[in-house]
Amino acid sequence: MIDNSHKILLSLIIIVLISINSSVSYSQILINEFLASNADLNEDPDFQNSADWLELYNSGSNAVNLKGYYITDNLNIPTKWKISVDTVMAPGSYLIIWTDGRDSALHTSYKLAQIGEEIGIFSPIGILVDSVHYKTQGTDISVGRYPDGGSQWFYFNQPTPGAANNTQTYKGIEFSTPEFSVNGGLYTSPFSVELSTYMGGTIRYTMDGSDPEEDDPEYTNPISINSTTILRARLFKPDQIPGPVVTHSYFLNEHFQTGKLPVVSIASNPENFWDPVTGIYAQDFKPDWEVPINIEIFENNGSDRAGFNERAGAKINGLHSWQLPQKMLGIYFRKRYGSGNLDYPLIYDKERKSYKTFALRASGSDWSYTLFRDGMTQNSTALNMNIDRIGFRPCVVYINGQYMGIHNIREKVDEDFIAKNHNLEKGSFD
Repeated sequence: MIDNSHKILLSLIIIVLISINSSVSYSQILINEFLASNADLNEDPDFQNSADWLELYNSGSNAVNLKGYYITDNLNIPTKWKISVDTVMAPGSYLIIWTDGRDSALHTSYKLAQIGEEIGIFSPIGILVDSVHYKTQGTDISVGRYPDGGSQWFYFNQPTPGAANNTQTYKGIEFSTPEFSVNGGLYTSPFSVELSTYMGGTIRYTMDGSDPEEDDPEYTNPISINSTTILRARLFKPDQIPGPVVTHSYFLNEHFQTGKLPVVSIASNPENFWDPVTGIYAQDFKPDWEVPINIEIFENNGSDRAGFNERAGAKINGLHSWQLPQKMLGIYFRKRYGSGNLDYPLIYDKERKSYKTFALRASGSDWSYTLFRDGMTQNSTALNMNIDRIGFRPCVVYINGQYMGIHNIREKVDEDFIAKNHNLEKGSFD
């Protein structure tokens, strides 16, 4: 016979054992990696969106069903979002939670903030299992443990959702940029450019259009500009993801080609345009891939600097015109490159002042003739009829300082075109 005191003691022992076992199960589930600014690096399979995400990792030797667990972006509100479906994590496995605000299955009811906040996972009975606080994040750069389940956190410029964190690690991100003593522009005599920074680190630069890397020249003395030059620089610090690339295009005595047209300067790694395998300008078919660029426009209005200087993407456009020696380029402002938008009055005779994309058109069937007939006809028609028209401006284009001839700046007809030209909200029209 077991008396009441022994029964109570036995019950307490059982409760303690259950509690210990639960704690062990809880503690083996860890936040292993997260991406709080996913431009278009990863796409979730349910909604085909590039949403932010966090990765859980089962560091223990037992399988754990996460149904009933809570994940929050505010540790003061532990039950902000609940995993409501059976989700069993085997030992050593990974699980992606999409923080996209959709509130279904493995999609949370909130989004992660790029400027920094906190992430926490709580057990079904409210025990804090794991948490992490983070500061401002870089686009398409994740933060994770290395090795998986370890105590140290690192930055990854090659995220590994659903897999081991085994790419190069960094201790931080460099957000500052070097200063240029001379702005890009159109010049008639040689000069020198000084690069500087008050943030420490090493400035490295290139003059061929490519992104500066660790093995490129270190800036030590003023750089002489004796001919048309694309100067690009960025800041490097030990164990840090290098800073953003700053680009300035210097055109020296090019007035015989530019005349009175605005100048568009595109800078990019040369292989993005000219490599026989990866170059978009060098294929005998229409390449469907997009390459990162820096793009500036220099207006023919006497200004001493670029009208805009932005990072963007470029790809070959045109149904058949891609076969011509002079290509039509689509320019795309996406979040992965920068702000994701061009805020600039690109077409002067329109009220529109914001663009997600535009085209540098080489006139298509009018190529090698006037180069202007298509734009002229559309504008002439618009004067007599109440119809839409695609904005038009002629310009000359340079790629890495190489003259590429006259192009037409054209709007692209898409949802953004309708929204911006007619002051409508996206989604409010068919």
